[in-house]
Amino acid sequence: MSPSTASATASACSSCAGWCASSSSTSRSSRPRRCAVTTGVPISTRLDTLDAADRAAAALLPRALEAAASNADRDVDACIAAAQSALMGESRIRLEYLNVVDPATFLPVDEGHQGPALALIAASVGGHRFVDNAEIFVR
Repeated sequence: MSPSTASATASACSSCAGWCASSSSTSRSSRPRRCAVTTGVPISTRLDTLDAADRAAAALLPRALEAAASNADRDVDACIAAAQSALMGESRIRLEYLNVVDPATFLPVDEGHQGPALALIAASVGGHRFVDNAEIFVR
């Protein structure tokens, strides 16, 4: 193992076993990168331009998808309502869309849909557009 590999391994993030390229690594702006596992926000150089409040707001987007998945045992409307509720009150988020779609066609599912689906979200935070999705199973 080379010295640089040993160093990177020794400082790897314990939350994600190093997938975040180490929580002690730095970007071009010399600010520490944060692990996606602990913050909920994907690692990206554009996140370095967000202030702490915008990063906190962006972290609500995957939480909204988790809320949708948690309510998939009810129905599609409950999934969407739960996701919207997770974002409620955060003025820094400009929601573009929040949908539950068929994974094969990407068309919105009908109200009575049961089975696999995708929860999709797109929003802007701090001038950056974020897009994410989660596989869900509507019952």
